[in-house]
Amino acid sequence: MNFSNELNHITELYNTLDFSNEDDLLLSLENKNTCENILTTVQFILNKERTMI
Repeated sequence: MNFSNELNHITELYNTLDFSNEDDLLLSLENKNTCENILTTVQFILNKERTMI
């Protein structure tokens, strides 16, 4: 995966977040999982950057 693809993946995940109904538990869990996926991708990028230095 290259950097541009990784950023596109983060953008796609971010665009799936839905805060329209904060009382909906299922929606909240889906948002939490999406945020975790975004963080995982960011960590992957940062770790890859460290190994390239």
